[in-house]
Amino acid sequence: DMVCYLYVAALNEDSFYRRNQPVRIDDFLCDSQESTTIKKEFLRQAGALRFVNQTDVLLYELEGRYLYVMLELIGQGQGQITDMKVDLQGDNFMDTFPEIYRERGGFFHRYMSVFSSIYNDFQKDIDNLPQILDLDTCPSRFLPVYGRWLGIDVGDNFLDEEILRPLVKEAYQLNRMKGTK
Repeated sequence: DMVCYLYVAALNEDSFYRRNQPVRIDDFLCDSQESTTIKKEFLRQAGALRFVNQTDVLLYELEGRYLYVMLELIGQGQGQITDMKVDLQGDNFMDTFPEIYRERGGFFHRYMSVFSSIYNDFQKDIDNLPQILDLDTCPSRFLPVYGRWLGIDVGDNFLDEEILRPLVKEAYQLNRMKGTK
């Protein structure tokens, strides 16, 4: 029951003049004494893009050295924003096409950027596989699965992580010592 407004602006300057005084944009946007309306108007005049309830946005129209992001949640209850990322991976696929298709910000570029974004997400997951598969660093929710792979059924998570992690790490050696009939 909430609406999330995302305002994003890119500027080459990190400050502006207000009442003939230089003000850092970071300080202005983070100032709790300033009203949200004034901040939104500042971003609008700075050429900010506005998105409503979007989970993934492309910012190719923006150019500038500094990126400013403002989130506004409106509605009843409490809201939570997690896993927010700003990524500058580039386009993996655009260099594989002839020069005529490489127009930045054109329809084809935006269309291929969707696939490039998906590819980059997959690549991050693949890059994290060694950490997930390492018994010393994997999240505790994977330990029962790894235990089942090694022949240990821990059922309803009745063991604490401090006991389960060493047990799963030693499962292979324990099974070797046990032997077969």
